[in-house]
Amino acid sequence: AIREFILEVNRERGTTFLITTHDMNDIESVCRRLILIDAGELRYDGALKAFKAAYGDRYVISVRVKDGRRISHPLLQPIRESDGAQEVLGSKAEIGIADAVTFLTQQYEVADIEIRDSNVESILRDIYAQNNGAKRQ
Repeated sequence: AIREFILEVNRERGTTFLITTHDMNDIESVCRRLILIDAGELRYDGALKAFKAAYGDRYVISVRVKDGRRISHPLLQPIRESDGAQEVLGSKAEIGIADAVTFLTQQYEVADIEIRDSNVESILRDIYAQNNGAKRQ
C-alpha cells in the first residue's frame, strides 16, 4: 500500500521521495533513480535501469532436461539442482542469454526452462562482496 501511495503521489503531484531501505523490492518497484552509498562513499548515482545494465551482467537459467543428462558448457557454471531442475549461471559478457538458450534447446531435450536476470539485490550482493574482498586484501 505504501509503494502504491508513493507512486500515485509522484505521478499526480510530481513529488520526489527519498527512500532509504534494505528492502530491494522497494527499489525495484518504486525507484527510477538509485544512489548507492557504501562505507560513507558514493558508489553510484543514476538511473536504476542504467545501474542494472552496467552491473547486472549475470543471469540464472533453470532447466529441466527430459532425459536427466547433466548440462555441460564451458561458459555456463552449474550452481544447484532442485526438484529435477538444474540451475546454471551465465555472464552476458561471456555468453548472451539468447545464445545460452539456443545451446540448451539444441543440445538437450528441454522440458521446462526459466530465465532469471540480475535484480538489484543480487547486483548489490556482488558489489559488496567485491568491496569486502578488496578491503581484506
